[in-house]
This record gives sequence, C-alpha cells and structure tokens, in this order.
Amino acid sequence: MLFANEKQGGSDKRISGMLAFRNVIDDCGLIDLGFSGPVFTWSNKRKGTGHVQERLDRFIATHSWVNLFGNFKVKHRGFMFSDHRHILLSRVDRNYSFVTQNSGNFKFESC
Repeated sequence: MLFANEKQGGSDKRISGMLAFRNVIDDCGLIDLGFSGPVFTWSNKRKGTGHVQERLDRFIATHSWVNLFGNFKVKHRGFMFSDHRHILLSRVDRNYSFVTQNSGNFKFESC
C-alpha cells in the first residue's frame, strides 16, 4: 500500500512501510497508472467487524513506458476464484474504443 486510505478495517498499517514503498517507486522512476472501479483489490472475505479490504495490487510503469503506450486504461474488476480482484490493463486506440485481447486464460502469479 502507498497510503493509509488504501485500507479499510483491521489494524493500522505501519506508516514506515508505506513510506519505504513510495521511496522505492520514486527511486525507480515509476508512476502508478491509476484505475477505475472499486478502490480495494484484496479482501479477507470475512463478515462484520473482521472484514478487511486493501489496495494491494496496482499497475506501475516508467515514464518512458507511458510515453510509448500512453493510450491505456486500468480497470479493477470483480473477484474471480481469489481474494484479489483481477485488474485489466487495456489499450485504447486513437478513436478511444477499447482494444483488448482475451485468451480466456486468467493466470495469477503469487509473489
């Protein structure tokens, strides 16, 4: 997480960890590509006061990547077979209609 408002429920995250993550992103010259859709990308799927949600997943890129592939959109989608939402990065053509290639094979790599 980059900011405290990217979490809802549960105990507070340590600010030092968020600052360290922001510093790594800045030091590497990366930027967050933003998103549309729900804020939180992970949920512990519990009910009531034990329910926790966080924005753990994001697309980040270099400025040169953004300059090269600048017509894009990031969308937070639904939960499918996981406690993480899937995130779609779509190219947008010059007419601003979506151009996507969907093989139907969604893969999640646990890191």
